[in-house]
Amino acid sequence: MGNACTFPVESLIFLSIALASVITKRGLALTMESVNSLYGEVAVFGDDLIIPIDSRGLLIEALEVLDFKVNTSKSFWTGKFRESCGVDAYGGVDVTPAYWRTFNDGKPESLASTVDTHNNFYMKGLYSAADRLASTIPEAIPWVHPGSGVFGLKSSFGYCSNGHRTRWNDQLQRTEIRIATRIDVAKRVPTNDDSALLQYFTEDPDPITNWCHGVQQRPLVKIKPRWVALADLCTPCAESN
Repeated sequence: MGNACTFPVESLIFLSIALASVITKRGLALTMESVNSLYGEVAVFGDDLIIPIDSRGLLIEALEVLDFKVNTSKSFWTGKFRESCGVDAYGGVDVTPAYWRTFNDGKPESLASTVDTHNNFYMKGLYSAADRLASTIPEAIPWVHPGSGVFGLKSSFGYCSNGHRTRWNDQLQRTEIRIATRIDVAKRVPTNDDSALLQYFTEDPDPITNWCHGVQQRPLVKIKPRWVALADLCTPCAESN
């Protein structure tokens, strides 16, 4: 793990096993046509496999023969409940619950988490819970259109003025608003070996970039006021230009 090849390689391996299991179970000829016919029935994302129920037993047997261990406590093939890649479904309907994991204590990390949780509740139609969370968030955090891509509280009504300062930017010819925005600051811990040279040529940074080698650390969340185009808060990002 940690190697960039791990995820795509394991996905290809498990996909091959899954396709072979279904083709064998159904007695299909091993052709591109039969493989393509399974599009929509077989899907693999890392170690998360989705296959038709009729081929489940053969797939498990094939995986175990190849020394892979199937986690039966997280596998579902009876009833109407299914889970894959963090999505819970019942009868084909998304029933994934929303969680509030961090209490808003005013710190940037918890504030950002509360905003994300509000948006999760809102998009799932849990409006009362979303409103309750919104009441704990400073007015400096703006209301934004669900598709804007700007950090803020999602609302189908788009931006709602909370007394934020505005200005006209002559250079960019646009109206801007000063709001609290989320900034993720990531630092690197320098290494003391020759791997820095390989990292430089691998990342191939721009010559004018203040590049630094090392191991990437977990980003620190900061909330700072910034001038943002008003149009970006009101409309989806694909339409804001």
